[in-house]
Amino acid sequence: MKSIRILLIVATCFGPLSLLSQADIAPSPYWKNQIAFPDDPFCSFPTAGVRWVKFTILLEPYDANTAFFQNSKRYKLHYDFAVNCLDPFLGLSWQEFYNQTIGSDNPKAVLGTVLYPPTKGNPPVAEFNEYGIQFVTYDRDQIVRFFSIVRAAVIAPDGAEPIFMPTFEQQAQALTDRQWFESKGIKIGSISRWAKGNTCYSQGWALGRLRFYHSDQIYQAYLSGELLSDDILLTDGVPAEIPVLAGVMTLTPSTPNSHVAILSRTYGLPFVYLAFQKDADLAHSLVGHRVILTAYEDGSGTSQTRLIDVEGLLDDAMVQQILALKQVQPLEIQPFQTYGSYVVSVEGLLPSDARYVGGKAANFGLLRLAIPNNSPRALALTFDLWNRFLDQQLPQVPRVDLPPGGHILLWADADPEQGPTHMGFKLNASGELVALFDSDGKTLLDLVQFGPQLPDRSFARLIDGGDQWGIIAKPTPGYANSNQNSVKTGGLVINELMADNRSTIEDPCEAGEFPDWIELFNASDHTITLNGLYLTDDLNEPTKWQIPPEVVGPTLREEIGRRLEDLRTYPPSDLRTLSGQLATIRGLFANTQITSF
Repeated sequence: MKSIRILLIVATCFGPLSLLSQADIAPSPYWKNQIAFPDDPFCSFPTAGVRWVKFTILLEPYDANTAFFQNSKRYKLHYDFAVNCLDPFLGLSWQEFYNQTIGSDNPKAVLGTVLYPPTKGNPPVAEFNEYGIQFVTYDRDQIVRFFSIVRAAVIAPDGAEPIFMPTFEQQAQALTDRQWFESKGIKIGSISRWAKGNTCYSQGWALGRLRFYHSDQIYQAYLSGELLSDDILLTDGVPAEIPVLAGVMTLTPSTPNSHVAILSRTYGLPFVYLAFQKDADLAHSLVGHRVILTAYEDGSGTSQTRLIDVEGLLDDAMVQQILALKQVQPLEIQPFQTYGSYVVSVEGLLPSDARYVGGKAANFGLLRLAIPNNSPRALALTFDLWNRFLDQQLPQVPRVDLPPGGHILLWADADPEQGPTHMGFKLNASGELVALFDSDGKTLLDLVQFGPQLPDRSFARLIDGGDQWGIIAKPTPGYANSNQNSVKTGGLVINELMADNRSTIEDPCEAGEFPDWIELFNASDHTITLNGLYLTDDLNEPTKWQIPPEVVGPTLREEIGRRLEDLRTYPPSDLRTLSGQLATIRGLFANTQITSF
């Protein structure tokens, strides 16, 4: 009997001098360590006259003197490239990749882009003898170091000048640091230096209500329902991520390699930069009106942008008829089918077997058929296992409501296995912060910071729900902090806490134990449901501990269906609720045990 090889990805620890080089990254036709200017086969398809090549620089234990330029025709995003072609990130989810790069204080890689100016002729000649270098995160010392590495990897004719082009979020700080960068030999500029007029980052047309929001107001306006997915946005600048809208007009240049531009092209939505003041003035004058926006490039590559005021000219029926022209025919997808087993060998699998195991596993059968001596034997998991996972029984978790003026006590003992009122972290008697977040894991409801604490003394609002805090010699866990009427703040607040409980109140689940605790208070005039809310002592980890969500459905599948039953429309009718429900569902997927109150 022939043995089956099992391939494992093993994390190995390296000493401070054990640096890996690019030779330790598996070769791929989709990356290389040098690119050419003014044209390169890895350049993205022409967009707004500007093209780009994205790159990744791996940090320790790899040699950080090498840039991995990705084939930006095939892979539009850093994530798609990294999880398919770079060993340290193979197979990671988007969230895992984010946590190890952009979202980390100690990232495993630096991400960036080389921007190419418009060209003309064949062979192409750059209209500007310069190119831009952009980094996703802003650390000026890192930028100086990696700027020189990327510059050395761009094969360009004499006189071609590299320019640091900060992203929209980085521009204000970069301009403040301009003199410092220039002292290091780095010139700062923006993509606007290549623009000849209005720039079309994504072609298309839209009909909708024109809304204006500053860049830092967009997300909150969308969550609150003020900005709808069928609106057209006018903004002073486009951040890295915004909701999907009917169209976008920006008053400051963006870049065609941004996530917003790529997603706009994916959905066929217009995204333009209004360089001409007369067009910007027209857009401002039409805010609040129903308008039609068209954005296209003519044969010469010149952007043709039109903004038409149709306020009062179209009734609702006509609007729906026009918007129906944008609807695409629904895809007919073969639903998955049961196989009768959780596992099947990939030997002999064909694309038609995707209904049992998915596309990647089914196509692996073709790989085994084509190159059996150069591909490992493997087993595929079938959808039967997925169905079994969704049909698992869930312990019921009742809804937990806190009436107006009510208190609830939570134990900060880092022992959540004791029950749902036992939090996943302890308090620091030397002082720290505690924050309360909504079920979406993003909206901050309350935050308190405290200094060094005395034994068996609580730190509390002197009046329930009030703003003034102080030390209470006789703590009141679960009860009012004073005889005065509580203050109605309109929401749920952290009302009292003890970070050095030695003898004041005993853990009801474990005799002789005196854990720290936090008290919540309902300072509103309506009942508040606590299920799904988060408490944390680290603002970088807002979802550190969650009050268990209510579970009514007998199985995971039915619980997911119940939570999304009224939220399956597009565009979403209630984005804040949808965001919270999706966060809860992710928690149900990850948690192997759900305890009840």
